[in-house]
Amino acid sequence: AISEDFQKKRGLTSDDYVNFALAHSFLGNEAEALKLYDKSLELNPDNIFSLNNKGYTLNLRGDYEQAIHYFDRALVLNDGFAYAYNNRGLAKIKLGATEDGLNDIHHSLTLDANNSYAFLNLGIYHFDRGEFEKALQQFEKARVLDKSTYLLDKHIEEVKEKLNGMEGMPNASS
Repeated sequence: AISEDFQKKRGLTSDDYVNFALAHSFLGNEAEALKLYDKSLELNPDNIFSLNNKGYTLNLRGDYEQAIHYFDRALVLNDGFAYAYNNRGLAKIKLGATEDGLNDIHHSLTLDANNSYAFLNLGIYHFDRGEFEKALQQFEKARVLDKSTYLLDKHIEEVKEKLNGMEGMPNASS
């Protein structure tokens, strides 16, 4: 309601649409977020935040190939954009290009060592490999940097469940 009232009185800029879209992404309403990113990009096709965040939302939906297209576009416009490298890294890992993906995430950390999302994505990488202790370490690094990192608590809960489930299991080397 606030955004509709604001839009009637003033109209929205490309950056306004990015902000509203990101809020929708964080509320789990990815379809609406994608529409808002499209509106942002109609107003400014070179809005690197809209390009990155649209890719991020596509990652959330599991559409990694399409997401990479948006990260690549953002990086053409700003090759120092740590978040785009980090997000592209996760998409590449999910598509099986693990080495390239990890290189992107590690490069993002050289650009912004305090990016909690890079540690979140490294945790996801380790989780997917069944390396639950390593995953938890990465998630905890993310938490130290920014405890409000989107979906971080969910990932920590999942990895702790896995670790708790393994406590009673016999060691494979026994």
